[in-house]
Amino acid sequence: KAFASDPQTITAAGLLTLAHGLTVAPKLIQTSLVCQTGEAGYTAADEVLCNLVVSDGTRQSAIRWDATNVYVRQSLDASLTTVANKTTGAVFAITNANWKLVVRAFA
Repeated sequence: KAFASDPQTITAAGLLTLAHGLTVAPKLIQTSLVCQTGEAGYTAADEVLCNLVVSDGTRQSAIRWDATNVYVRQSLDASLTTVANKTTGAVFAITNANWKLVVRAFA
């Protein structure tokens, strides 16, 4: 069984509550970013797997789940996370408004 959310708006310190419909608590949660407006070599519709806990420790989000929902507490930072530039590999902090978040859950 699998669930994929619609692309979600990224809001500093926001909380997403996503009903997954799996009827059991998921065993795996995966998050990705979908580019909305070109940035750092990415173009609209590019999708990038992301880790919402950044190694520098400044941007951290929390994901929890139960048999009904996946909850994503987004970082209060102006940028949800960092990713590598598509062309150069240089790390950059995303502009929240240029991306949407997709959450997948697997039972």
